[in-house]
Amino acid sequence: VFLKHFRKRYRDIQNGYIAELKQLRQRTRQAGQPVEKIERELGLVELADGVVMARFVKIESRRTRGGYYGSIAEFEVLDHMGTPLPREVYGPATASTHANHPSKAFDGKEDSFWNTKWSDDRPPPPFPHWLTVDLQEDRAISGFRIVPRRAEAKLYEAFVAWVFYVSRDGVSWRRAASGTFPRTVAPKKHRGLERDPPQ
Repeated sequence: VFLKHFRKRYRDIQNGYIAELKQLRQRTRQAGQPVEKIERELGLVELADGVVMARFVKIESRRTRGGYYGSIAEFEVLDHMGTPLPREVYGPATASTHANHPSKAFDGKEDSFWNTKWSDDRPPPPFPHWLTVDLQEDRAISGFRIVPRRAEAKLYEAFVAWVFYVSRDGVSWRRAASGTFPRTVAPKKHRGLERDPPQ
């Protein structure tokens, strides 16, 4: 009973704040002033469909293009408006295995890359391959963008079947999206994340 009352009270406060922000946006537009900051705050408060709060994200590959390895040249997390988060928000990155450090996927350089450990005389690392990054604080996010390694010879490393996970603490993870990408080295993007199931 208490939780129901608390949630209703919280929703009432939130809806009141949203209404005030919308009124402020209208007045600001009428005054001919920019409304970007108000729009951003509205997006954070409203958390539109397909947007979730998370501090940690993980992209996992269940299959690559006929090969056993995986690589990503650039990995970008999209904010609630679908815009890539600025580079400075990316904190420590980890991976299932690596020959090149996972931070290479967040350096803004498409000619550098993270890739799984490989060897000519040893078995390849088992699936799934994964890459995680700490966004350093809770953020409203709506998806991600991947730039595969460009070298045509490495096409077999492009992510095909994937799962995207989110976490608030880096310990408890939940699936927020999954799917498949075309077997190409073209950049790929997914928007629309699943919310936590209702309590």
